[in-house]
Amino acid sequence: MKGIILAFLLLAAYALSAQLVLPEQVIHKYDGGQIKLKWEPQSIQEWKMSMVSGYVVEQYLSKNGSQLLLGTQKVKPASKQAWKDKLAKLKGNKYDNFEGARNLLYPDESQGSLEKVLGALKTSTDETADSFRLSFLSYSICHDFEMSKMAGLGVAFTANAGEQYVFKIYVPNFPPMEENVTAKKMDYGIPELTGVFDNRIVKMSWNTFEFRNRYFGYIKEKSMDGAKFFVIDSLPYVNTHDRHADKPALHVITVHDSLEMNYQNTYYRIRGMDYFGDLHSDVSTIMGYGFDKLTVSPMLLSAEQTEDNHAALRWEMKYSKDELIKDFTVMRADSVDGVYEVAMDSIPASIRQVKVPMKHESNFFRILVNPKDGTPLSSMPIFVMGMDTIPPAKPEIISASIDSLGRVRLLWKKNQETDLWGYRIFTAHNDDEEEFALLKTSPTRDTFFVDSINLKYETERVYYKIIAADYRNNKSPFSETFIVQKPDIIPPGTPSISVIEQKSDSVVIKWIPSISRDVVKHKLYKRKVNEEKGWHLLAEFDSLNYNVRKILSGESQYFTVVDTNVSTNGLYAYTMLAIDEARLESKPIDPKMVQLKEIKKKFLPFKKLEYSIDSIHHKVVLKWEANDAQAIKSIMVYKGPERNRMGRYIEVRGDQIELVENMEKTKPVYYCLVPTYAENSDMMFSDVIEVMPIVKH
Repeated sequence: MKGIILAFLLLAAYALSAQLVLPEQVIHKYDGGQIKLKWEPQSIQEWKMSMVSGYVVEQYLSKNGSQLLLGTQKVKPASKQAWKDKLAKLKGNKYDNFEGARNLLYPDESQGSLEKVLGALKTSTDETADSFRLSFLSYSICHDFEMSKMAGLGVAFTANAGEQYVFKIYVPNFPPMEENVTAKKMDYGIPELTGVFDNRIVKMSWNTFEFRNRYFGYIKEKSMDGAKFFVIDSLPYVNTHDRHADKPALHVITVHDSLEMNYQNTYYRIRGMDYFGDLHSDVSTIMGYGFDKLTVSPMLLSAEQTEDNHAALRWEMKYSKDELIKDFTVMRADSVDGVYEVAMDSIPASIRQVKVPMKHESNFFRILVNPKDGTPLSSMPIFVMGMDTIPPAKPEIISASIDSLGRVRLLWKKNQETDLWGYRIFTAHNDDEEEFALLKTSPTRDTFFVDSINLKYETERVYYKIIAADYRNNKSPFSETFIVQKPDIIPPGTPSISVIEQKSDSVVIKWIPSISRDVVKHKLYKRKVNEEKGWHLLAEFDSLNYNVRKILSGESQYFTVVDTNVSTNGLYAYTMLAIDEARLESKPIDPKMVQLKEIKKKFLPFKKLEYSIDSIHHKVVLKWEANDAQAIKSIMVYKGPERNRMGRYIEVRGDQIELVENMEKTKPVYYCLVPTYAENSDMMFSDVIEVMPIVKH
């Protein structure tokens, strides 16, 4: 009875909040061929009416979208006599639980401490007292489904596994409650039990939030051998505050238990009790032991800097038992409140002084004692000045820009070192490492630098590097080289025309390109002197094209252009200029002129020269027609296996107009004619004829 009274008092505030004890208005459970139902009244008025007329519970089979009524039960609280008969068969905690439920249903039957508590409620309004009774009744009957049925708030129906049912629960003249049920068992699971063991005590906790709709409470059990467990407390542990996801601090149940002795393994486990009062087989178990607790922190006695830049630390452990110590750890930070990191660990329990190498100028040390069991304890921090030998990190240049006046602006990321002195900037006009020169003797603390350069200097680029230095003049590595392209304000060099001459009825121009490396184009202009006033573009040459041509042809001095759009006896002038990447134009070269002379037409000795093949007799017939046949004394026929390997073959009369030859069967044959004139000794060759052999298919 004592346990139920304590729980009664703890639930008072909870009951007055009018919050449901059950996770839903109606809950169900499929168990052993039957469906158990529990519910909470929707109002005090409904509950009072159910005490008189009872609840009607209808069971429907839900199938193919229709509902078939299977049966109806009327559920009313058991009579006072039925409760009295039930109590006569009970004892212990079960008697206390049933008696408490009976007294909440029938307050006039209460006695002793419970009667006093209920009597105190008489000073409240009737609705407040009834709300309290109902809430605590709902809480009490969660310990046993039999109590739910006797209180008129629970019922069971037979059911087939896998079938779907609908239950309607109502008091006449009040809105019905409805529950859709599939007859199948639910997997409950169990929260994870955690424990922290200490000196003859253990602190246990588990999170109930994810299981609040499955379990009403939890039973805690204990074992000394891990096999035989016994229940520690008579009442389950219930968390009535885990309904809100945004309040995680209320999701945890925390309990303590004393240990009979230290260094003896003890087992604990929890089991969930559902809202029907059934204990589930799922368990969460921990094992541990109590231990003698180390209570004294290390005390640092001295901390000195050595010549080899170590921190010599010495400490003591007063009033402590060395057998409780596992080892020591030295922790270090940049500041007294900074983040401490391990500087040296696994120092044997018998050691009380060490030398720790220092990589930083500012060092704060703590000594941690690590007990064999329990939480490490720390000394107070102590400061040791170190010799800084660590250079700053390599700077990282972000950007470099230049304007049309030659002002360069460098920008780089800020280093994170606390002892940073500043940055030094170096420059060069090529990327040779040895050519970089310091721009400013004193370091700058800024993360930008402005330089001024001469844009007319012959180089096209300027190179920059920076280093970072700390107060001990430790220097970082050079940054990556940053290249600044100068804006182009200088026109390119002028190209030149080296040769201009007449070739037959054309003009041949040989020209040399500009020596400037940034030239992208050359332009060639012409005009007819005395007839045209302005220049017009004759040709454009892309720099890539002529560079490729230079490499392929092997020519390194000039390139050739042929102008065929000229007339005889005309005087023509030509000039050129170069254009660079900045679209700056060179000065045009002084015009070069050429006077074209009339060209005598070349005399062709033959009007026609052809051949035909007689495939039947395997003969080839050469035929020709001379331009001045009467003046020809004779014709020399040249023949050979290749175009460039022909020799004299046969001489025929000047008036002969054909020559019949045997056909070659496997390779071509080449012919050429040379006439001999009576009054002209110049040799004039005809075109070359290639005669192909007959191929049989």
